[in-house]
Amino acid sequence: NDPAQKVEIYKKIAAITDLAEADEVEAEIEDRFGDLPTAVRNLLEISRLKVLAKKLGISGVTTERGDLVARFLPGLALDADRIATLLVNYKGQVRFQPGRQQIMRWRTTGLGSAKTWQLLKNSLLYLLGEKKSV
Repeated sequence: NDPAQKVEIYKKIAAITDLAEADEVEAEIEDRFGDLPTAVRNLLEISRLKVLAKKLGISGVTTERGDLVARFLPGLALDADRIATLLVNYKGQVRFQPGRQQIMRWRTTGLGSAKTWQLLKNSLLYLLGEKKSV
């Protein structure tokens, strides 16, 4: 409950630059404080998604009409086979808009935060080639 400790934790989470570091920070916080509150878990998941998004060349993520929308850096070459597999496996839940600035949309209405994080993380890991299947 110490405000200085909270600020220290938030700074550590904000400074995460790779997935291993996110796991280390999570383990450290659990060792020091026990079970993580939902808010801290959500911040850690957001930090993981930011790491993956940056590696993949996503310039920004927004929400639009019940969808999470990722915009890729202009001119970025994405793996067309992996995109096609995502679209087939998540039929109706994932959409892709090709073009100079490619856009991917995930329909997340009614999923809840845990399933939304999992859908995004699985999709991004698969697009990066760090996950063999979706």
